[in-house]
Amino acid sequence: MTMRLHVWCVAVWLLHSVVVQAADPMDDASVDAARARIQIDRQTQNALYDAQLDACLTRFAVTDCQNEVTKRQREAQARLKREEVELNDSVRRQRAQEQ
Repeated sequence: MTMRLHVWCVAVWLLHSVVVQAADPMDDASVDAARARIQIDRQTQNALYDAQLDACLTRFAVTDCQNEVTKRQREAQARLKREEVELNDSVRRQRAQEQ
């Protein structure tokens, strides 16, 4: 179950990368869609993180497992933050060009 969720997150991220590159001048609808996708990805990642932490409790080396899961969570959240910053930067640049 968690592997499927992880694969789904990666697929959505890759699809988003293609969509953002294809929609160069972004209209309000595509910006809203990108922000909604980032929010959904965050929620999905948080759910995956919680499920993986729960799974760690069934292992012998709980702390190592929790550390690894937390590391992956931080990396995923950093990636989403970078995407959000890139989106905000592109919107800011586009609005500056329009003025």
